[in-house]
Amino acid sequence: MGKHSIKNPDSFSDCIEMLVGNQAEQNYNFDILSERCFRMIVGSNAKTWISTQLSIEESLNNIYVNTGFKFNLHKANLLSLHDLHSISLIGAVFGPMDKNAFNQTVEDMYFLGGKHFIFLAGETEEFFILHDPDSSPYILIDKNQFLSSISKENIYCITLDEYRKKSISYREIVKKYLSDETHLVIKDIPPLFNKGIGGLASYKYGLRLYLFYIKELIDLLTSSEKTKSLSLEVENFLLFAADGYQQCTWDHFLSIKERGEQLLHHLAELYVQ
Repeated sequence: MGKHSIKNPDSFSDCIEMLVGNQAEQNYNFDILSERCFRMIVGSNAKTWISTQLSIEESLNNIYVNTGFKFNLHKANLLSLHDLHSISLIGAVFGPMDKNAFNQTVEDMYFLGGKHFIFLAGETEEFFILHDPDSSPYILIDKNQFLSSISKENIYCITLDEYRKKSISYREIVKKYLSDETHLVIKDIPPLFNKGIGGLASYKYGLRLYLFYIKELIDLLTSSEKTKSLSLEVENFLLFAADGYQQCTWDHFLSIKERGEQLLHHLAELYVQ
């Protein structure tokens, strides 16, 4: 997504943006409209230590409520090659996939908390044409190989059902955020990050996901003139978060979380006035 300086570690929104395609009448932020960025969860596994709490079903339903885009959700392991042929004509999102299913990146070795989705864009006689926002713009995959790769029960196929034009109210979404006290849930014990290069990498990749979501919310909230009085506070927080990214400690993450939530709360209160 060109409007972001940092690539989204969770490719759900990028793929949904491709799926709605030309029917989108404005720029949509599907991380916010799906509400995936509002509800995060932290556990003790360093490789998946932070991720969104929302299921695919919840994410798609929130998009429908907030935008009018309605989707069909299928279990991918029930699809045949004939089904995939028909689906490739209209486009579809598949996921969550194993990140190394087609092209493995360095990140895959250390962090899997960002959910990985791909977009089925078309086909040739022998291959399906896939777009992987995380690593490959467009790749050709043997049809039987792709069918095998989506055979796991936890992979879904998402297609666009219909679009009923609806006015989007980011203000109402932000008001919902203010009324919800469970933005980030910490479960079990802190992950063991500081155990060599692997632990540090896991921490950094996970924190990047968290900071990406926070930055998207900050960008939305600071788009209003009502929040201009907090410009310096926003700048100071971003500098503090960047320092915490380099320090790589659990205490720094907790400090970033506390300061970030306070800042977002202040911005949101001004935004909805």
